[in-house]
Amino acid sequence: MIRMLMRGGGAVVWAVLALVAATGLFLLKYEVQALETELAGIEQANERHREAIHVLRAEWSYMNQPGRLQTLASDHLDLVPVSPERVTVIDALPFRPRASAEPQRTEPPARPPRVLNPGEADAIPVPGRKPTIVADMGRR
Repeated sequence: MIRMLMRGGGAVVWAVLALVAATGLFLLKYEVQALETELAGIEQANERHREAIHVLRAEWSYMNQPGRLQTLASDHLDLVPVSPERVTVIDALPFRPRASAEPQRTEPPARPPRVLNPGEADAIPVPGRKPTIVADMGRR
């Protein structure tokens, strides 16, 4: 009797294992099919992008043809060739007079404020933080 149960129990175990394996293979099959469908979509998108790049390169070549650019420049820009009389050296140019009506300053330029604890101060101002400024100790 015990032998019959062992035989029947072994068959049940093998049947459960076969069922689990079949279920796993079934699920794996559909997962692979879903991944193949996704891969096909990605390959189609890549092909469309390749074609678009090809079209853009052709347009770029057309747009940058020197003859076309020359025609557009002459139609839309008022450019004239530079004559040799207009070419000179920098030393031959006159100095531009100062256009400011302010009198000349006699005092030295203002020095930047000193920051307390320069090692801990931010090199770049941080929004929301006010730097600590020490009064200029050179002027008393």
